[in-house]
Amino acid sequence: MLKEYSEEKGKLSSYVPWICLIDKGVVLNKNGTLQKTLKYRGYDLDSSTVYELKNINAKLNDVIKRLGQGWSLNVEARRKRCTDYIEAENEILAIDIIEKERKLNFLENEHFESEYYLTIVQLIPTDNSKKVGEIFLEYVKKSEILDKTLENFNKEFKKILNLFKEIFLEVTELDDEETYTYLHSCVSTKTDKVVVPEIPYAMANYLCDSDLVGGLKPKLRGKEIRCISIQGFPNYTVPGFFDVLNRLNIPYRWITRFLMLSKLEALSKMERKYKNIFSQRLSLFQRVYAELTGEKEENSRKLNEDALNKANEVRTQIALTMGDYVSQGFYTCTLIVDGDSIDEVEERVDVISKTINNMGFITIEESINSVEAFLGSIPGNITNNITNNIRMPILNTITLSHLLPVSSVWGGDSWNKHLNAPPLIYTKTKGSTPFKFNIHIEDIGHSAIVGPTGYGKSVLLGLIASSFMKYKDSRVYFFDKDASSRVLTYAVGGEFHDLGNDELSFQPLANIEIVEEKEWAYGWILEILEQENVKVSPTQKEKIWKALDNLAKTPIELRTISNFYTSVNDREIKEALIPYKIGGALGKYFDSDKDTLNFSRWQVFEMNQVINNKKGITPLLSYIFRRIENSLDGSPCIIILDECWMFFDSPIFAAKIREWLKVLRKKNSSVIFATQELGDILNSKLFTTVLDACQTKVFLPNPNAFADNYIPIYEKFGLNKTEIEIISKATKKKEYYYKSTKGSRLFELDLKEKTLSLIASSDLAKQNKAKELKEIYRDANDFTREWLSYGKGI
Repeated sequence: MLKEYSEEKGKLSSYVPWICLIDKGVVLNKNGTLQKTLKYRGYDLDSSTVYELKNINAKLNDVIKRLGQGWSLNVEARRKRCTDYIEAENEILAIDIIEKERKLNFLENEHFESEYYLTIVQLIPTDNSKKVGEIFLEYVKKSEILDKTLENFNKEFKKILNLFKEIFLEVTELDDEETYTYLHSCVSTKTDKVVVPEIPYAMANYLCDSDLVGGLKPKLRGKEIRCISIQGFPNYTVPGFFDVLNRLNIPYRWITRFLMLSKLEALSKMERKYKNIFSQRLSLFQRVYAELTGEKEENSRKLNEDALNKANEVRTQIALTMGDYVSQGFYTCTLIVDGDSIDEVEERVDVISKTINNMGFITIEESINSVEAFLGSIPGNITNNITNNIRMPILNTITLSHLLPVSSVWGGDSWNKHLNAPPLIYTKTKGSTPFKFNIHIEDIGHSAIVGPTGYGKSVLLGLIASSFMKYKDSRVYFFDKDASSRVLTYAVGGEFHDLGNDELSFQPLANIEIVEEKEWAYGWILEILEQENVKVSPTQKEKIWKALDNLAKTPIELRTISNFYTSVNDREIKEALIPYKIGGALGKYFDSDKDTLNFSRWQVFEMNQVINNKKGITPLLSYIFRRIENSLDGSPCIIILDECWMFFDSPIFAAKIREWLKVLRKKNSSVIFATQELGDILNSKLFTTVLDACQTKVFLPNPNAFADNYIPIYEKFGLNKTEIEIISKATKKKEYYYKSTKGSRLFELDLKEKTLSLIASSDLAKQNKAKELKEIYRDANDFTREWLSYGKGI
């Protein structure tokens, strides 16, 4: 350590290696090393297959073993309390009630989540280390030596970063501010964001704001801290061996330090270890007896089998190292816990020690070595001239990959970066890690929700829709079946259109004086004719356009299907349009001189009465979708298609869905497909389009999912057999399985009484009561109060 930076021996900063930032996120250390930190997140062990885990660990071994001497890793898994529920106030009473109940659910239990950091450290070649120190201490311009060293470090770091991106779900470099904040949290009890000073120098002094009081039971800024180290290993390890630590409901810092050895040094140390262990196969008496009698040792009846087995294990390690299958290094594992009192910290020590010991390890709560163990956990503290934790057994990189925190329990995104808003829904999961449910992956919110009828689909859709309303200027368009959203629609002040029952009429040709609308109307009429099996000729197309052109010059109230029928000069076209004009089966929908479809922030179209009208549903949906498209202004919007098979059933409308999925994201809008059966989507020509567009998928429980005929279907949706088994065992109307490109998680909504009353009141009696109350209480908030009051009396 450089003397100029260690003059105050009593201060923590004198034992911390950091000097300054010399490049983006790159720290120069007093001990002649460079370091840089990245943040990562691994796969969920629960949803990964054995093959996937082995593949991940094989890749990890390949990355680490190539580093060689002079490199070291400091890997930290940090379990921290999750107490922040970002509440969104809403003037709509129903939305506000639902949000407050979600918050109450969240705060009822203790929640924890984990973060994962990897600091890569390189020791500058010995002959250059002194020169680097002299350059900085004498304020001399950076030399070519440092520039070249930094260039090589950044180049190697970039290679490692890219390789890690192939292994983990998320990998990001820490910028300067994030680096300062992370390193500060390693030497302080504070977790505040740290601002980088204008002159990013003397980092150790700047970041060490907590006094470390040594002794057998050290304290950091008045908090009791304890260090737990591993000093004995089980007979075998497997990938994700320490995953159980990801599920503990206590805060901790789990630090793994690995100092790479050169191949020659590793072989030398293992040869000595082999000879030492092999010599223990015979007792001293046996060796003397054999020497005196000339008896061969293999004739001895009391060879130490344990020593022979261990010697063979070392010989195997030597062979693996010789063949470059693994590299070796010094391994140190320390778990640090803190607490406001001795009782609290000792209780946490007890939980962690029992957890690790139950896996076959031997742990020790540090006492005399406690301060050294803490100092050894600090990223960059790697050189031997500081006694930073003497527990450093030699370990190979395959076993290391088993013991590193490569798996994680994903808690979802705590912030929706696309909407710049809180997560959509805070949900409950097994264990202490909450799950923040979002539909957006970057700017893509298209989603699919599939599962058997009666397993909770409508409730989930209702909660998604109501929760989405907390976002500023958001809109919800809901194509429903069986009116499951009626009560919620009345409660939020939305429009509920029961197509086929309500006196709703449209005027599709109203705005054809606008060129874009005339072009749309032209295509819409061609779709009707195609549906009526009319093969439209070029001459007929010209007649259609001319009739629209003439109609566009008339007053808006005259732009009806009947007047178009009169204007178009073609008998075949006229005959095909008869069902769509007054007097025809569909005339009440399309042949009006005014449009009664009024839009609000929340719009529901109940499809039950028109779902089987094969001729009517395509032009009906085409027109409604056109109106929706015209209403989109960039505000957040979701379009829910419940029982989406009815939309895929029509080739004409299927083509529109394909186009919508491509362009809606540009207007900040997302389509949510929901259906009872995976086959509805799987058998559609749109399967590939929907699968590619919907980066978020939610699967309802299905006890038949693991049946032979269902497994191939689920696999086509990107699920592995472990995930399919999870779905088959999930609880009906309680659990849901989330799957996206970011991760997977089994979660439950855990709804309280008022929320259930608002989003799960779908039976006929309750719907009739809702219609009755709606006639009396037109104001949405008044309706909500009366509905909840009615619910208490049921």
